[in-house]
Amino acid sequence: MYSVQNRRKTAVYIISTALLWFFVFGFTAWGAEVRVSANSSNAPVHTVEARETSKNALVVTAPDGLNDSEPVSAPISPDNVQESHTVSSLSAPGETASLASLGPYYANMKPTAPAIQDNGPKKDASLGMFVTTGYCTCELCSGGYGLTYSGTVPKASHTISADISLFPIGTRLMIGDVTYTVEDIGTNVVGNHIDIFYDNHEDAMAHGRQMLEVFTVK
Repeated sequence: MYSVQNRRKTAVYIISTALLWFFVFGFTAWGAEVRVSANSSNAPVHTVEARETSKNALVVTAPDGLNDSEPVSAPISPDNVQESHTVSSLSAPGETASLASLGPYYANMKPTAPAIQDNGPKKDASLGMFVTTGYCTCELCSGGYGLTYSGTVPKASHTISADISLFPIGTRLMIGDVTYTVEDIGTNVVGNHIDIFYDNHEDAMAHGRQMLEVFTVK
């Protein structure tokens, strides 16, 4: 009887000791894990450098602890990304072009070409309707003489013959959309009559006799 009771006591003692050690070591391990989790907010933060930005992901490389050759792709929301567009401004030769970062509001704006000013001659006051004819330097039109009354070589879409008592040599007149210069005279070119020079006889004859409005030039 004594031996059986003694064995029971020994077994109870062993089981109790085992349970006590289990709870002690288990509680200690749990406490250490809680402390590590609590201190994780104070863990050192490694700064990473952004290398590329795509539409939906930010590719970064961590200089410490990670392999630099393996980029980490971190998806980000497009709603949280503010697109920026960098453009190069115009600069004079020898100067460095400055860069301007434009926000998404200007993303779809396109640069406009500078307006080209037209400094050419323009119609001014109307002088009324004139009889217009055509001539050239041939024998029939000019007796084969190759120079104008003012001594210039006549040019198509430039030279006209007029009454120099009304329009002195050098006067510019506009007929249609062409600006002419009075450089010549003619025997029959008197008053409201203007003779327009052409490069060849065919074109001069094709002009015929037309009533056209004549304008001064600004």
